[in-house]
Amino acid sequence: MSLSTLAIGLVISVLGTLVAGLLALIPHAYAHKASNIVLALSAFVGAVVGVTLATGNGVTLALPEALYPVAADGATHTWPLFYNMVFGLDRFSAIFYSIVSVVTVFVAIYAIPYLEQQAHHYNIRSVNVLTALFVFGLQGVILSTNIIGFMTFWEIMSIVSFFLVLADGSIASRKAAFLYLIMTHLGAGAIMAGFFLLSGGALLSDFSVLAVVTGQLSQTTFYVALGLLLIGFGSKSGLVPFHVWLPEAYGETPFSALALMAGAGITIPLYGFLRVLLFMVPGVPLWFSLTVLTLGALSAVVGVLYAVVERDMKRLLAYSSIENMGLIFAMIGVALLAGQEGSADLTQAALYAALFLALAHALFKSGLFLAAGVAISASRSRRLEDMGGLARRMPRFSAAVCVLALTAASMPPFGPFIAEWTFLQSIVGALQSASPTLTVALVVMLALIGFVAGMALFAMVKMYAIGFLAEPRSDAARNAIEPGLLTVVPIVLLAFGGLLLGLFAPFVYHHIGAVDMAVLDTGAQQIITGGGALAPLSIFVLMFSIVGVLALLRQVFTDVKHERVYQTWDCGQPITPRMEYTATAFSAPIRFFFRFFLRTQKAVITTPIVATNPWIASKSMTLTVRQVWYDRMYVPAGHLLTKFAKFVGRLQNGSIQFYIGLILGALFVTLIIAL
Repeated sequence: MSLSTLAIGLVISVLGTLVAGLLALIPHAYAHKASNIVLALSAFVGAVVGVTLATGNGVTLALPEALYPVAADGATHTWPLFYNMVFGLDRFSAIFYSIVSVVTVFVAIYAIPYLEQQAHHYNIRSVNVLTALFVFGLQGVILSTNIIGFMTFWEIMSIVSFFLVLADGSIASRKAAFLYLIMTHLGAGAIMAGFFLLSGGALLSDFSVLAVVTGQLSQTTFYVALGLLLIGFGSKSGLVPFHVWLPEAYGETPFSALALMAGAGITIPLYGFLRVLLFMVPGVPLWFSLTVLTLGALSAVVGVLYAVVERDMKRLLAYSSIENMGLIFAMIGVALLAGQEGSADLTQAALYAALFLALAHALFKSGLFLAAGVAISASRSRRLEDMGGLARRMPRFSAAVCVLALTAASMPPFGPFIAEWTFLQSIVGALQSASPTLTVALVVMLALIGFVAGMALFAMVKMYAIGFLAEPRSDAARNAIEPGLLTVVPIVLLAFGGLLLGLFAPFVYHHIGAVDMAVLDTGAQQIITGGGALAPLSIFVLMFSIVGVLALLRQVFTDVKHERVYQTWDCGQPITPRMEYTATAFSAPIRFFFRFFLRTQKAVITTPIVATNPWIASKSMTLTVRQVWYDRMYVPAGHLLTKFAKFVGRLQNGSIQFYIGLILGALFVTLIIAL
């Protein structure tokens, strides 16, 4: 495609998003469907443009320049309404634009039946308008090429998502929304301050100019700016200890919007962070690399442990997102550290593994949240203990969820497994020539990846086994039926997309820039890094062949006609849901082993059935899992802020002389600083 054609497609993508939001405002019965259809079509056009640029030859698309013929005098075109700024997509930003567009297509299709079913719970018109504006904010952040444009669309994205968390108007959603608003604006303030320092106060500067200005900063200013940007982007990504908002906000957002937030929205701070590191700063100090690595590793461990013990399906997936983003940032930290130590191969492999994991995460996590919406609507509860038996009643849907769960557990040959294998193999290859500092970091990462991968598998097995297998634990789950086609198709396609991403990983690596790591011979597609090679498609064929051979052997060597399906034997007693494993019992060993960290509180309530006989009693147990970061960090900080606010409140004593004195004092201090 020509640049002008791609530019027109990009404009259609953005304008179509705004048109979808306007259509949602129309008070008509068909406005809801029309809005989501337009959103899906415009996002599809955006996906085509994004994928074309991401897999192309490195061409940069600049708007509005690409819409006009080249002038004879070489003059450039700008849009005065947007501070004369230029919007654009290069190969790097096109990857993230593709993520946003692809996820939006499936979410818009899913939203048509989902919001109609939830009309009693949400205002459909408001959710549709906010969703379109949220997508517009995501698009704007990626397309912006200067600081003021980036931060303007960042604020649109943040404020709109605040109202999405607040969609049902409940007390819980209000608390979650305001916690989210506080954390996201603290992060936005840190990002703005970091950009302010990097640009020397010139917030209208283009990103390309920043790359030149940054090299002229003092060391102290540069270090402070890096720290602020890490806090800002890290808090929006859900890195520990800035993560407390994420499970609360995800727990209250409508599933159609939540899939966008968890699949596409959470990759935007990753885009901003990598945009700064790869294109705006000449290099980073050792302490920064180790900090990124530490925060990423800590987030992965904390996220996966809380996912293991969580019984709320929404919050379980939220903690899984923290784990995945932690792994991505840990990979980036290793890449930065390896770059300082002169290990170019490890730097390249770690960065591309992080990008590939971000792609895979967008697909499977948005699919899992869409699936959670179906499961929770069917069982009328977010608790895994109230589900069960869904696989028998919703077989097509449950098969797709199983694939998504296997993808989230990093099983071969799915996308996350390929990303983690690439990362681990590159570490193994780099250990032979690594410096002592790098060796220690790489050995720790090897152990960390093994632990996190095992716990992630545990969490996904718990979610699927307790929520979808065995007997239903509630009347609602017992009466569940297979969802409609528009609900199932997006989930199935996202699951299938995660599989295809893994099978054709060498092709993806090659076309996003990792040419040295991917071999695309006609015989086999391979990923080569760290002295090892992996052919995902061959692995899949081998696994499929083994299953086929086992099935054939069973048919040949067993007497299938004399087999019968019968219930589990229980000494002649009927099987009831009370005999089944619960999510609480399933995670008990992990909860016990990490009890010093997870801070679980268990209370057993005994109620005598016969007042005269205390031995005959009914017992019930409640288990509460508290976030240690919330109790030990945010609650004390809140108390200190409250005390400070009360102290400052005493200054409002009504004395005009006192107020004039404060003004003069502030003026005096300002003059001292200025002069």
